[in-house]
Amino acid sequence: MSGSDLSPEFLEELRGDFAVEAAEHLQTVVSGLLDLEKDPESPAREAVYRAVHSMKGAAHAVQLPRVASLCQPLESVLSGMRKGLLHLNPSGFDLLHRTADALGELVAGRDDGTSPGLARELEGLCLGASPPRAPSQEETPPPALQEPEAPSPEAPSGDLRANRDTVRIETQKLDSLLLQAEDLLSLKLSLAQRLGEVEEALSRCLPWRKGWEKTLHALKSSSGQEALRPLLEEHRARMEDLQDRLRRLRKEMRRDLLAADRSLSSLMESAKGVLMLPLGTILQGYPKVVRDLCRLLGKEAALTVSGEDTPMDKRILEGLKDPLLHLLRNGVDHGLEPPEERLRQGKPPAGNLSLRVHRQEGNRVEIVLSDDGRGIDPRALRQSAVKAGVLSSQDAEALDDAAALGLLFRSGVSTSPLVTDISGRGLGMAIVEEGVQKLGGSVTVRSVPGVGTTFLLSLPLTLATFRGLLVREGGRSFLVPTGSILRVLRIPRDQISSVGSRETFRMDGIPLGLARLGGVLGLPPGPETGPHLPVLVLTSGSSRLGFAVDQILEEQEALLKPLGPQLVRVRHLAGATVLGSGEVVPVLHAGDLIRSALEGEASVRAGSSREEDRRPSVLLVEDSITSRTLLRNILSAAGHEVTTAVDGEEGWNLVREGSFDLVVSDVEMPRMSGFDLTARIRSDPRLQELPVVLVTSLESREDRERGAEVGADAYIVKRGFDQGNLLDAVRRLL
Repeated sequence: MSGSDLSPEFLEELRGDFAVEAAEHLQTVVSGLLDLEKDPESPAREAVYRAVHSMKGAAHAVQLPRVASLCQPLESVLSGMRKGLLHLNPSGFDLLHRTADALGELVAGRDDGTSPGLARELEGLCLGASPPRAPSQEETPPPALQEPEAPSPEAPSGDLRANRDTVRIETQKLDSLLLQAEDLLSLKLSLAQRLGEVEEALSRCLPWRKGWEKTLHALKSSSGQEALRPLLEEHRARMEDLQDRLRRLRKEMRRDLLAADRSLSSLMESAKGVLMLPLGTILQGYPKVVRDLCRLLGKEAALTVSGEDTPMDKRILEGLKDPLLHLLRNGVDHGLEPPEERLRQGKPPAGNLSLRVHRQEGNRVEIVLSDDGRGIDPRALRQSAVKAGVLSSQDAEALDDAAALGLLFRSGVSTSPLVTDISGRGLGMAIVEEGVQKLGGSVTVRSVPGVGTTFLLSLPLTLATFRGLLVREGGRSFLVPTGSILRVLRIPRDQISSVGSRETFRMDGIPLGLARLGGVLGLPPGPETGPHLPVLVLTSGSSRLGFAVDQILEEQEALLKPLGPQLVRVRHLAGATVLGSGEVVPVLHAGDLIRSALEGEASVRAGSSREEDRRPSVLLVEDSITSRTLLRNILSAAGHEVTTAVDGEEGWNLVREGSFDLVVSDVEMPRMSGFDLTARIRSDPRLQELPVVLVTSLESREDRERGAEVGADAYIVKRGFDQGNLLDAVRRLL
């Protein structure tokens, strides 16, 4: 059957299989290219060549000519390397990596139009080799669809049996299997609730029976009521029969509950085991991320990974991708120094990034990401927190260095002097903490200036169930994950004191802030009863805070349920759970609660320095009509009053004569560049504090450093322009 004879339905199914196969081939290509950059004689060159060759043949078979046409020149370059005819410099490897990225986009059905240009560049590389000769039959592997299905003679027979025992199945079906198993947990909790009710009924029978016995004893001495004795004896017999029935029911329910627990535990473990994947499945692309970022920033680094075989819940791995990727990018951008600076400090020119995974007790895992870079300056964090309005100067100075490092996770706090499209907006670390906490984990940081920084992430291996503490506040029930609870206390009310706008108490002799849970959640205050106040001390990262509640009920096992697609993220809530009684109870998010309590306090202290009804004034300096129109519309839609200038000279005249809150400028312009405009602004005492954002197509390390040298506050690259990066920078600087 030729490709044209395939039905559309079958062709679509084949393309789905091809996408999975191509992803595996591309991972082989990327990993192999990284090895070849270190050692051109690496055995990886054969694997890379065969992966591209197989992908080309499969692309032809599923009628994806653009994929095949890009694989062809890439295969030619790899063939030249394989034969020793081509020796690539770093720029040549850059081209191969860009080609792999473009193939990934094409396979995913996204065509940005770069493949023809990449193909021409690859053909140009081939021209630098000796004239190609016709490959021998031994050198050229047969097309993918013609390769024999049986294993090679060297392969053991066990490989074939393993392939027969392996099936490829959609992850959605496996997710559905796990969800059904998790739903049975609610049934087990309900059965436990019914058993508790039976036991309560039995306990109530006991005083009833004792009452009957006393009544019968009294009647023995009352001859006038002798006629009632037979009736009372009959009622006692019925009561004893009811007790016997309840005892048998309790025994049977205990037996059934035990059997259900064993079966459910086995089913849950099997279902979770199917969805447990090695952590390395999300780490495969990270070495390339480090490599590409180092090339962009003019740095050198190597990433070492250990413990990547540790299995984790697929849902946790999916939620962990972005936090880990941000920490890795942050380590390269902020942590590692340029080679020349490292040499001056007596360090090797290439920095070291390490990611280590350790199993912990209690079904948890610890991920440790370290770098040997410049470290984090606690003093700079304090200054950034004060500038961002997170803390007052007095509170910032009162923090020790360990507590100051915790400010890194507060929104708007950053030690980077320059905001770029890579980092420095003061949002990423807050997002990292939120993402990790959403998975039921925590993140902390340790750093020594000049030595390096270490981030420690503690996470559960699975998401299925957790232990929680049930509390009552404002007439409602809430469940707090025990992993977020540092201590449960009953504090005498007369030991609560006020410091400024914050109530405090002492735990182990150390003052700790106190907030009312209902006040943070917006619930009406309840009546104060009793001389003691129940308090939960919650922890998130390096922050801890006490929360007063009406009642602390009990600890119990629970199943976390998402709030649904309409409520993907609701502040203060991590999800919901169903109690054995059938009551739906919100599960609280400790990190959100602490942030809300602390931010509320900060807003009371800081107040508002800007008039609420005044729109921030922005000067936009851009010589391109198209770019000027685009940026003006973006800034205006965000609520800014925008004045435009067509070049640096006009911009300088306007900024001297007018009054602006911020300047957004291009770099390459006639009469005066954006660099020169920024330098002039910084040299004027009246304008020294005016924030300047450079938006430019210049993306080299030297250009970014030039932007920092002249005093720009943010440097946004136009290639792949994301208006969110610009608006985040503007919001932070205003």
